[in-house]
Amino acid sequence: MWASAGPLAVGVFRGLTGLAVGIGVPASLAMIAEIGPSASRSSLVLICYAALVLGALYADLGLWFFLPDLATGDWRSLCLFSALPAAIALPIGLAELADTPSFFLMRGDSASLERVLSKMSLKNGRPDVVWKAPQQPLLSLEQPPQTEIGFDVTALGASAVPLAACSLLDFSYNFVGFGCGYFFPLIIKELAEGAPIPPVGSLVLASLLGFPALFIAYSLVNSQLGNRQILAAAGGIEACAGCLLFSQGSYGPVLGIFLLKLTMLTFSQTVNTVKGALFPSEIRVSALSVSGTCGRVGALLAPAIIEKTRGEAGSPGEFSVFLGALVLVVSVATTLGVAFLPETKGQ
Repeated sequence: MWASAGPLAVGVFRGLTGLAVGIGVPASLAMIAEIGPSASRSSLVLICYAALVLGALYADLGLWFFLPDLATGDWRSLCLFSALPAAIALPIGLAELADTPSFFLMRGDSASLERVLSKMSLKNGRPDVVWKAPQQPLLSLEQPPQTEIGFDVTALGASAVPLAACSLLDFSYNFVGFGCGYFFPLIIKELAEGAPIPPVGSLVLASLLGFPALFIAYSLVNSQLGNRQILAAAGGIEACAGCLLFSQGSYGPVLGIFLLKLTMLTFSQTVNTVKGALFPSEIRVSALSVSGTCGRVGALLAPAIIEKTRGEAGSPGEFSVFLGALVLVVSVATTLGVAFLPETKGQ
């Protein structure tokens, strides 16, 4: 993107970036689900979201340096700045990450299974533990070990209802997250017009709400509330926050932004925790990929709706179509998700 001669080339490379994210996110969620014990799985997902909050602040810092008015500046240097974390993560991932024991067990690769489990015992300070592979594959005592990992349509069909519910929730939180990621700079720029701090400063303040949002998510994860109850509460607050954004003046929209920033993380973190716990190992990556694809559709659709339906800048109904869609999507997804998903917390 840094060396692109025009917007078409930027779009192509931006598409490749999205493709990489689409490949990596389901794999990372599957690894957390297969390595983390049930009791700590949601906390591990929450650590990922803590990294997302820090990443948002890092992105805002880049905007502050290179695009302070969110309109003009050195966007090429901003592209390089935004790529630095990935450049640091790549060698660390290559050196430290290994496939999960479940993956090697399904392939019947006993040597790799014992190697990975031995590495895990060392990392956890248990060098005295000696791991041995089971005599038979755990998936079936009658079938031979699986030598190729494929798309198990039959197993996916058996999980059709929870997969559909997860896909709808995935669509919802991506629609809200990416839509608000596109919407917040626009509305904040308008609300901050004439304010003593620049639009990026307002964006930084909004991103800082990610830290109390993390605290709220952590408290709910460790509470007695079930995941379905948490989804119902977070989805309801998001819908109410969307309604507040219809308000005239500045107080209603500011309160709506405040509530959305505080609840979006809880909603998406709970969805990803539930997704990781619902599906068996042999279809987990496939199921997460199907659900994640629905999420990508929501992520693409929300900014497109904003661009195609946005009214005159500063007009009362400037973002009314997007905000109406946000309230509708969250309300429907939360209602159906809570109705059709089983409770996974503590199971």
